[in-house]
Amino acid sequence: MSNEIKKSKVKLLIDNTLAVIAQITGTILIFLNSLFLIAVAASIFDTSDNTSTAIIVISLILLLGFLTASILVLRWGNNTKKLIRTFKNYVCIMSAGSSGKLENVANIIDENEKVVTSNIEKMIKKKYFINAYIDKSKKELIIAGKSLSSANSLDAVNTTCIGCGAVSNNLISEDSYCEYCGSML
Repeated sequence: MSNEIKKSKVKLLIDNTLAVIAQITGTILIFLNSLFLIAVAASIFDTSDNTSTAIIVISLILLLGFLTASILVLRWGNNTKKLIRTFKNYVCIMSAGSSGKLENVANIIDENEKVVTSNIEKMIKKKYFINAYIDKSKKELIIAGKSLSSANSLDAVNTTCIGCGAVSNNLISEDSYCEYCGSML
């Protein structure tokens, strides 16, 4: 397996792991910050305590800042997980239909073609798709210099990738790797 393919698989695994950690951490921090925020807000109305107004205001500002940061961490985790799910969905669609046409993918998932293009550009930038680019004139995803639309061959067999579930059309006599996630087929 080439070094680039290994990097792609590792990148996907690391992003998925970090997204789960961010989701868990963000949720816990939001809960804790909310409790502290309620405690500080309650101290405003506590007349028996001579807590300085300045300390209460500073505490509220800090807690709101931490709450905002927690929400951003949770949001990043959710967005990353969503992009990975979308990647797997696109891979299944493109491999089943043997087409990298963005319009076809958009029609199948009932989404705007610009959204599909934007998502695939993010996936390429994050190295989920390896050796890939979007041919703007044909509005098609090109992987390893090949159009997915012209990938069919008479001496080929469909192989299902154990890494991502994509169906690839490969020559029978050839050792090959999944064109989507890089796993050996």
